[in-house]
Amino acid sequence: MKQQIYKFGLPALTLIIAMLIFTGCGSVGSVLTGRQSGTQPTGTSEYGGWPTTPTELDIFGDPTSPSDDELESLRSALDELLKQIEQSLPTGGLDKLPTSTAALPETGTWGAGAYLVGVDIPAGEYCAIGDYGYVERYSDYTSTDESMIAFTSVWNRAYFLVEEGEYLILEDVTAYPIEDSPEVPLIGNLPSGMYRVGIDIEPGEYTIVSDDEFGAYYAVLDSIDHSSWNILYNDMVELGEDQQVILEEGDILQISNGWLIR
Repeated sequence: MKQQIYKFGLPALTLIIAMLIFTGCGSVGSVLTGRQSGTQPTGTSEYGGWPTTPTELDIFGDPTSPSDDELESLRSALDELLKQIEQSLPTGGLDKLPTSTAALPETGTWGAGAYLVGVDIPAGEYCAIGDYGYVERYSDYTSTDESMIAFTSVWNRAYFLVEEGEYLILEDVTAYPIEDSPEVPLIGNLPSGMYRVGIDIEPGEYTIVSDDEFGAYYAVLDSIDHSSWNILYNDMVELGEDQQVILEEGDILQISNGWLIR
């Protein structure tokens, strides 16, 4: 699922409506300008006086065209609206528009929403916590496939980094600065998630098993920067089977639909 990071809002919507009135085939504009000037389309119908034949009303509007004075008044109103919108834009125009759709929490965490890195959230490394969600990074506010930098699925926990000027989308997760990441239990088996070897878990040999009929997926990564091919190796584990892995200091282990047995 994709989200548009920047939503235009009321000012731009007002501009679009005004432009449609100004350029909209004459008929729509004549209805509106006709009402503003006090005229009323002629004709009768059972619904209260609206014309019933295209010959009396050009589809939607009064068949008479707006006067030059009315057009000039509309142009002046549009010019004034454009000036107000331009004055409200930050230096640099649309590319510099603020893009956050979520208020910054005072607790030092960031919930689901869209953020401009360096403005709404600091650049750096983070831990995302949630039952299931995702993290997306984009190079600009369009949030298109072409501008995507990285996509990270979050099963319980995952790590990611963001850099200044990027656009970040968090879906169904809460992001913590990596130094404030919730601790991983020291004992017991670990569910699907992402774990840092040497910090969250000790280096050594582990077993991965599946808890899903379609099997478990695991990958060992060399970093949390998901913008490049950073997979050292990966594999699937069928339900009822197990897979031994040897993890070294600095590795990042990612598991989906499975458990890490220790």
